[in-house]
Amino acid sequence: MSISIVTVNIEYGNRNLKKIKERSDLIIKYNPDIIFLQESNNNAIKFNNYNLINYSNINSESIDIYLKKDSNWKEYYIDEFYTTLSFTIRPCKVIFLKNNFNNKIIKLANVHLCGGRFDENDKIGGMLLGNLKDIRNRKNEILKKLIINYDIDIIAGDFNSDLKCFIDNKI
Repeated sequence: MSISIVTVNIEYGNRNLKKIKERSDLIIKYNPDIIFLQESNNNAIKFNNYNLINYSNINSESIDIYLKKDSNWKEYYIDEFYTTLSFTIRPCKVIFLKNNFNNKIIKLANVHLCGGRFDENDKIGGMLLGNLKDIRNRKNEILKKLIINYDIDIIAGDFNSDLKCFIDNKI
């Protein structure tokens, strides 16, 4: 019983359709069972052998989960929640997959945690004011929620570095 997972922040392809296609082609090359995308662009991505898992996706940031059509894993349960703990609303998507052969269930989460260019840049976001402790506490809140509320086996996605805070010595 194995599962293959690829996760990548598409960065909306920097709004560049050629870059989105290059990244999509690279993902397909590895033929994973499940694909986790952050900053996705569904209008430009074509994964013909995959089904896009249907979440409400009502906020401005798109993170997506694709499941290979011929995978030995099938969608069993999905849920999502949103955090407003950063400059941008961050979705967290949960999926439980059930194995066709042994009925085992694996619990996965796709996240895009706070930090990065908006939250760490005081001129753009200003919410965290470059405070590494606040950034880490907010990240831990989400991770704890996933573990406590969903008993998640694997958390994947974009965890965002705390590099700017470290470089600016604001630890």
